[in-house]
Amino acid sequence: MASLDDSHLQKWKRSLRKKLLNCLVLIENHKKPSEELAYELKKAKECFNNWRDSGDFEKVSATYPLEEPKDLNFPNLDE
Repeated sequence: MASLDDSHLQKWKRSLRKKLLNCLVLIENHKKPSEELAYELKKAKECFNNWRDSGDFEKVSATYPLEEPKDLNFPNLDE
């Protein structure tokens, strides 16, 4: 069985950890909310969503049978 390449998952996990550590540093240094903190939190959420969404993606397809149309008499538009 082939092993799955999870390097992209590790990338998002490392990026999330880095962003969260940056948030902790900003909280300790500024003591008040700042634009920098808001930006790092936004980027942390983006990393989390990408890490979560790409981890369990599985392509699924389905085919549904359609009934054959019974009335194919279209009006004549040339008249």
